Amino acid sequence: MKTWAFAFDLSDARLDLAEIDWVKPAGQTARATLNYSGDLREQAAGLRFNAADASIDGDLRLQNDGRLESLVLRRFFIEDSVDVAGSISRSERGFNIEVDGSYLDISGLLAEIGSVGDVEGSSEGLGLNLSATVDRLRLRRNLDLIGSSLQLDLSSSEGFQSLRASGNTDSGATLIARLDNEGAGQPLALELKTSDAGYLASAFFGVDFIEGGILDLRGALATETTPARLRATGEDTRLINAPFFTQILSLASLRGLTDTLSGDGVLFSRIEAPITIGGGRYVIDGGRASGPALGLTVNGGVGTDGRGIDLNGVLVPSFGVNSVLGGVPIIGDLIVGREGEGIFSITYSVTGTLEKAQVAVNPLSAVTPGILRRIFENPSDTSIPEAIPVDPNLKPPQPKLPELPDEEILSPTPGSDG
Repeated sequence: MKTWAFAFDLSDARLDLAEIDWVKPAGQTARATLNYSGDLREQAAGLRFNAADASIDGDLRLQNDGRLESLVLRRFFIEDSVDVAGSISRSERGFNIEVDGSYLDISGLLAEIGSVGDVEGSSEGLGLNLSATVDRLRLRRNLDLIGSSLQLDLSSSEGFQSLRASGNTDSGATLIARLDNEGAGQPLALELKTSDAGYLASAFFGVDFIEGGILDLRGALATETTPARLRATGEDTRLINAPFFTQILSLASLRGLTDTLSGDGVLFSRIEAPITIGGGRYVIDGGRASGPALGLTVNGGVGTDGRGIDLNGVLVPSFGVNSVLGGVPIIGDLIVGREGEGIFSITYSVTGTLEKAQVAVNPLSAVTPGILRRIFENPSDTSIPEAIPVDPNLKPPQPKLPELPDEEILSPTPGSDG
């Protein structure tokens, strides 16, 4: 078996690996060596590559036709992207990849997968099964998992199939993520569970006034014709120093709750929020929260950039006692009104931005039976505007915001909750 040794100085070359968003500009030092041995029966090579922010050290074996059969990676490193070791082997379905190491960033892949629900053919004929165990796994900006595991399945004929990720947040809370392709033309199914609802709210929605609690977020991602539809369920979550919420409590003369909000926070034993994401808005239609000291309902929308707030709902002080008559047939419906409200409730509305909100509270609604309280409400806009076209030449690809379907996807029917 003959052996050849090659050395390359790549300093004057520009290397562009768009698939992993890595570029070495011309003029930056980079060198590579290749030790090749082979005959008609077997071919093997040892590859070494070193640049300022990337390196590869591995041994590969080739099939008789020159295609890759296997690759053993002693180290694969790209700064701020990947630092792992492991192996790649060819199978009937494509490639099996097993790696472990200190860091792996798959945020770009998830953004591409999540931008459109129908991902058939996105793998361009490449079947891939990835199994990774890393010290730190980045799912998206501000969302890292510590001591994490990852399973990713791409089909050569049907594209993305499934993703499983689990680990701990920086604060020690657990997080489990699932993403599944449920068939051609169907949106991707999402499920997220965590023991720190505040962390997930901050990472996904940029909300920093929720602390602790269990959160279960599940639903369907957007497709080309429909928005993302999710349902968030939380338990034992605290609201702390929420800017516009403090104004609501103050205007409602709930001084004790205002002081609590700026201290340990207001505890909500149960939170339910149907969320639709589209047209640059997070829309809540029929959100409810209840706790020992306070209950509330919320409807309306918030811009994904934190602007364009248009919310309204009802506050229920001393929720446990205040809503007790809601369980009485007929009378409860007349006095309490809707699920999540109470005998003595206060309507509110919020417009503006998270930083500068305009808050209005109607004190007369506090003594108004539930069925009449709706007269004092100013319903918020829960529609989703038509998406703004995205420049297809932008890189990396930006998520395409879906257009509103012809059907009314968010308008509550008369007599429904919320």
